[in-house]
Amino acid sequence: MCLISKTFIKNALRQVLDDLTGKLSSDALVFRICNSSVYLWPNSDMNTGELTDSSTCRRLFAAAREASKQGRHLQLGEQATAHGDPEVR
Repeated sequence: MCLISKTFIKNALRQVLDDLTGKLSSDALVFRICNSSVYLWPNSDMNTGELTDSSTCRRLFAAAREASKQGRHLQLGEQATAHGDPEVR
């Protein structure tokens, strides 16, 4: 039986996503998995706190702001904390 640590899986996933984002021209990847959380993965060096209404990914900023008003947290590169978060396109 092979046991793989949660940290190993997270690091492997991060490496795959980092490689993928380097090959894309969009500002962010958004993963929505059925009955799961929303994942936002930045395709730049921008941090969540740097997003504004005029940012190129302003729709992501609006979704994060709306989720925050509802007591949920959307962070770039991190898991959203509640099920049923709005799907961001």
